[in-house]
Amino acid sequence: MSDEETLLSENESLPATEKRKLPQEDDRNEANKKRKKELLKPPTAEELNQLRETENLYSSNLIRLQIEEVLSEISVKEKYLDQIELWWNNFCTVLKSLGDEEGILLSEIKQQVGKKLSRRSKFINELYKNKTKLKHDKDFLLKFSHAESYSIFGEYQLQCLTKSDLQLNVNIRMPTLCLSLKDYLNNRYFIKRHYYLVYLLYSIKEKISASKVEMVFHENLNFLPFIRIIPQFSNKLTINVFVTTNNFFNLNRFLPDKNNIKYDFDDNFKDIVAKDFGGVGTPKHNSFIARECTLDMNYEFMQPLLKVKNVQDGIKLLILWLTQREMNKGLGNFTNELVFYTVAYLVKKKKVNAHMSSYQVVRIFWLFLKDSKWNEEPISLSEEIKTDTINMFKENYDIVFLDVSGYFNITSFLHLGVYLKLKQEAELALHILDGNNFNSFSSLFLMKIPFPLQYDALIKLNVEDKFSVIYENASQDRKWKYYGFYRDLIINEINDILNHGLANRVSSIVPYMCCDEVEHNSNKPNITFGINLNPEFAFNVIERGPPEGNQAAVKKFQEFWKGLTSFRRFQDSSVAEVVYFQCRTLQDKRNIFLNILEFLFNKKYPLELKVVGNQLEKVLKLENTIVHFPTGTNEEACLKIKHIYSDLNKILRNLELPLIITNVQATSDT
Repeated sequence: MSDEETLLSENESLPATEKRKLPQEDDRNEANKKRKKELLKPPTAEELNQLRETENLYSSNLIRLQIEEVLSEISVKEKYLDQIELWWNNFCTVLKSLGDEEGILLSEIKQQVGKKLSRRSKFINELYKNKTKLKHDKDFLLKFSHAESYSIFGEYQLQCLTKSDLQLNVNIRMPTLCLSLKDYLNNRYFIKRHYYLVYLLYSIKEKISASKVEMVFHENLNFLPFIRIIPQFSNKLTINVFVTTNNFFNLNRFLPDKNNIKYDFDDNFKDIVAKDFGGVGTPKHNSFIARECTLDMNYEFMQPLLKVKNVQDGIKLLILWLTQREMNKGLGNFTNELVFYTVAYLVKKKKVNAHMSSYQVVRIFWLFLKDSKWNEEPISLSEEIKTDTINMFKENYDIVFLDVSGYFNITSFLHLGVYLKLKQEAELALHILDGNNFNSFSSLFLMKIPFPLQYDALIKLNVEDKFSVIYENASQDRKWKYYGFYRDLIINEINDILNHGLANRVSSIVPYMCCDEVEHNSNKPNITFGINLNPEFAFNVIERGPPEGNQAAVKKFQEFWKGLTSFRRFQDSSVAEVVYFQCRTLQDKRNIFLNILEFLFNKKYPLELKVVGNQLEKVLKLENTIVHFPTGTNEEACLKIKHIYSDLNKILRNLELPLIITNVQATSDT
């Protein structure tokens, strides 16, 4: 008899209540009992600590889970970081093996022709092929020697690299023998740095494993060249090689009141003669050299402050937040580097510490940014900065945030409109965060909000060689301040014109600063602004000017509005110069800002203007319907229909009929 038959016979002999259970049932019951016991077990110390951390460091457990998930998605894997490290080690080996090239005068950079060219002739041809467009005041000798030192800086160095912006920044210091003491004058440093980059490009392009090696210009500015490398192991990674100088120039030379331009080198500023501004500072020009001279110093200062993982994770989240809003690319935007400096400042001031979570770092950053007034109350990473120095920077820059040296304004390239807009975004982010909505996290970090979606209207100015009207509107002092930066001058002049014309009708006016290094041209005529209307004042039909007694202000007001002004007496018996916008419909009121823009850029400053923002109103307008009252996009018609319906309803309900009418309802689909 088999075992199974024996078991069955034994079961049959037992009473019904005492029948032996099958082994599978026993196992199942035991497993269920164990599971119940595990559910009733008290939480472990680790689970309690995690719960306590969530309560103390996060607003909710959901936020914590979402942050951990998104950080795991955007953080670069260790395997990929190892590949980058391996590439960097190989690149260092290549740099060590570079040989020196014989010096050459600027005037000798000419195309070499011949069947069999020598190595020197080939090198001169490479210099000629990549010849700089920058003008120089004299002929000088270019020297080429292998780099003395080099390092990585930026996101990779601070361990804040993300998948959304895979870039490795390399800083190669130009040897001191290639420079002279007065190279800070008249583009000499920029020219020497340019040709040193050409020397590096010529020397390394055949020796490194890369699918692409090229020399490009940041925002196509001639004085901001760098080498871009796409390595063979990844097309997603971009390696940017920059050349800087370290501890060679006296930093005092780059204070904003120092003049480092003694030569007319920019044809866009034809009416500006450098000799006439001998004692006036060149703050814009000085900032670019000051940044390069202080780069190593600042990153050495920031690295120990930002070494905590939670702080690094907070920076990653902030970079993601800015990337989704297109606010961290381009010279005038709030770059990733500015995020590093700001968080380092918060750590230094003990507003952020090592025990805080990434959520708290992000929240404190937004609170600090929302309440900041860098355009009125400058801040500094340097403790030894004097009040007079801060005031000097404040006079020369719209926004002031000084680095650890006290000689470089970190926000010297940040546009004021972008900064003010970012303050609004930080306030909005805190409002969303405090709302505790289930989709608040995705609204802040996952949803892409490109530039056009952030504004009520876009202003596009597209002309060929007609910005001369805007250029002529600028004062001589302002032209000198922006000497060499023609596009920046034009953007700031247009920004001032818009602020003057629209005044409190708008809450923000922001230029589009995201630029591509290849397509963007520093003198490109296309300029775009985004504007957000202020609902409290945007639809006012009267633009009130100065009172009648202030003749100087009245004259200035009349000159700006040219023929649109008139004196008007108000209910409080005051008399003032005003501009009246006649409006018959609600659409006319909404279009007041468009009328102002048309006046500014069609009559006052004749430019080709295109406004994007009210195109859908054409759909709402009934073109083929004739009515006996003014109507724009049918708001007035809807109001009249409502009034007529209300009157008809009242009449029908008041009729003395056998059956009482209690209500009248519309049956139209519209």
